[in-house]
Amino acid sequence: MLLRNGRVIALRFNTTGFEAEPRVMELLKRKFGSPGSQRAVTWNNDLGGSRDSISAQWRKPDFFADYSSVVQTQAMRAQGLSGGIGFLNIGNELGQQVLQPAASKEAEF
Repeated sequence: MLLRNGRVIALRFNTTGFEAEPRVMELLKRKFGSPGSQRAVTWNNDLGGSRDSISAQWRKPDFFADYSSVVQTQAMRAQGLSGGIGFLNIGNELGQQVLQPAASKEAEF
């Protein structure tokens, strides 16, 4: 939770990666409609396997939501395609400005 002057400006949730992806996307679409942008992000393990994860963003005048179903780390790579950890950031415009550097890290596969 990010606070500014005692007010919540953003929330960050970790998800259970591939396992949670269908349900998280279903709930986000139900609540906020289709994402403004969505793309598949392919990541590979050291054994030659690969799998696509989802990166999706919703933007409204004073609201944002960023979802990355899997964020790969070195520890995950060593484990193979185990499902990983994802994240969901939700907040207002100020929260988005604060979290933007962290939100772009999903591309570091």
